[in-house]
Amino acid sequence: MVPRWTAFERFTERAWLVAFPQPASDRTNLTLERYNLAVRDGDSVEQKHDTAETLQRLIQSQREEPNLDKLYGIAELAYLDGRQQLARGYTREALDRHFLAIVHAYWYLFDPAFDAERNPYDPRFHQSCAVYNKALEAALRLLQDKDQLVPGLQHQIQLGQQQLQINVVARGGWQRQFDELKFVTDFDVQSLAHRHQTHGLGVPMVGICQQPETGAEAVSQYYPSSWALPVTAFLRVPASSVSASTVTSCLLELHDPLAQAATEVESRSVALTTDISVPLAFQLDQPTFRERTDVATLSMVRPQEALSRSGLFMLEPYDPGKIPVVLVHGLLSTPLTWMDMYNDLRSFREIRDRYQFWFYLYPTGQPFWITAAQLRQSLADLQGNLDPAGSNEQLQKKVLIGHSMGGLISLMQTMESGDDFWQVLSDKPYQDLQGPELARQQLAATVFFSPNRSVQRVITLATPFHGSRFANDYTRWLGQRLIELPSGLRSTAEQLIEDNPGFFRDTRLLTTSTSIDALAPEAPIFTALDRAGLAPWVHYHNIKGVSPASSLVGKFSEAGDGVVGLDSSHCSFAESEITVQSEHVSIHRTSTTILEVRRILLLPDQQRMDSVR
Repeated sequence: MVPRWTAFERFTERAWLVAFPQPASDRTNLTLERYNLAVRDGDSVEQKHDTAETLQRLIQSQREEPNLDKLYGIAELAYLDGRQQLARGYTREALDRHFLAIVHAYWYLFDPAFDAERNPYDPRFHQSCAVYNKALEAALRLLQDKDQLVPGLQHQIQLGQQQLQINVVARGGWQRQFDELKFVTDFDVQSLAHRHQTHGLGVPMVGICQQPETGAEAVSQYYPSSWALPVTAFLRVPASSVSASTVTSCLLELHDPLAQAATEVESRSVALTTDISVPLAFQLDQPTFRERTDVATLSMVRPQEALSRSGLFMLEPYDPGKIPVVLVHGLLSTPLTWMDMYNDLRSFREIRDRYQFWFYLYPTGQPFWITAAQLRQSLADLQGNLDPAGSNEQLQKKVLIGHSMGGLISLMQTMESGDDFWQVLSDKPYQDLQGPELARQQLAATVFFSPNRSVQRVITLATPFHGSRFANDYTRWLGQRLIELPSGLRSTAEQLIEDNPGFFRDTRLLTTSTSIDALAPEAPIFTALDRAGLAPWVHYHNIKGVSPASSLVGKFSEAGDGVVGLDSSHCSFAESEITVQSEHVSIHRTSTTILEVRRILLLPDQQRMDSVR
């Protein structure tokens, strides 16, 4: 996120406007001539009065004999003069002119009195939309300078003999108080590949609030410390026939474009101008958010320090009416890696209407089966916090999407372990294990588990189902020297080893295995994964990558994405599987992958089965 305009550029723009005022359009000049408010001299048109007097006379003529020509002329002249007044530093006059432009542009577009006369193919119709949007943004900037863009407040704007009473109201899913509103036109996006906007009426903004929820500890613990949410401001004006009195009451509505991409005016649907990417980019740039999530290296080599930041979190307010999609990143990565996919998927209305996206952050230096147990507990805790009675059907349809090692972690949420994982550690019965009860329980949670019944789909991307040659002797040696496993894991393992001499097949699986060791093709965990039962109600989908032969990775690595070979990334039990031309680290950001994920998410719900095979 970078500012689009410098202070010098804004100063230059205002100076240019003062020196070279923008002339009215030919259509407006013709209107002024027809009603004896201007005279033509060759190619130029001169107003007979100053702009304030011209507007007053045109407004009076409109009251006596209303038509669309005058409405458009008033809107355009008021907007152009508002820009001039603002450039000269006359903010009070600029605010009045811009609201005058907004009201008359709105009447041009929507007043039922002109339905028979209105022509949507007239270029002035589209120009009226532009005048409405530009004048509204200019007026909101002036109100913002006075700290008056707060839901619940009323503003009084004097327009000649008429007074506007503006009530600020919140519309949408969040219904919350914003501490600050910023304009998306002030920023350029650099942290996201695409910027998703829709065009219509209204002003897209970034709504910032430091306290996203009050009295909702169960859900607010999954929220960031501050929100940056998309907002669209829309000013609703009564019809001109209703507004003949001296006071016109208007509504300044702050819409949630994630929940509502259109509004209704005079029984017709009107598209809102929206921008969902700038608020996301703004959120990603917040220091408190980056401090928690931008920890790829730390989570790899210092898992202990990263544990305090681990867990599930949300970037949108929780919606009990939407299905959760949980995104699980891979090795040496963080949830930031998902932001391009998240941004692109939300741009499809059918996706954002049906789904909400959650993210899982974890220390990637520890073995993935440890992380799988932690995610299992996190999902159970979240279910207990949000829906302890288990009555919310949408929470029973969770979708897990895992990239690379995250795919294995996601897969293990839908498995019946049996004794397969325990036998990786020992050929003796678990009941014979001696030691502190807490240590025994922690180990049991890792190797004994059942599928999560609230998960309906798993989508794996570039996942090493049979390990990766990337985990070779050198990288494993390096990992064992650089990665410090959490002290709690080591102390628990050391205690159990001491209390049970000769009990375990290989004590290194408990004390020194890192995530890199765990991904070695010869690691015994993959045999257990192959044998484990899969939940029959879960639908599995797989996307694997192959590096282009012309790329550097493609020339010097085995067939695959440069990290995971094609044989290892193949999923034998997937209902669907595609191959994407992409390297391992970027497969989840390619358009082919994102479109395939979209296709899968839009599949109809299928009947669940009740047993595990």
